[in-house]
Amino acid sequence: VKLRDFAVHERSWCADRTLVETGLRARTGVMALRLARAGGKAVVPAPDARLAAGDRLTLFGGPDELEAARRLLADGPGQ
Repeated sequence: VKLRDFAVHERSWCADRTLVETGLRARTGVMALRLARAGGKAVVPAPDARLAAGDRLTLFGGPDELEAARRLLADGPGQ
């Protein structure tokens, strides 16, 4: 089990979606442990946290699950 950071970009599928809307945990089994925003403190993200370009998520899961999470957050489900 590992930690991995994911940077949200303007073109990321997850941008302007909440964590619940992405289905991150349900689809990949990965937990988002921390959300860091530019100019703000890192916080434990609530399920209704809306992601934005420039955010950085710290994810927790196994190697295969983390890769699935990266693909989901970047490209969307079914990619």
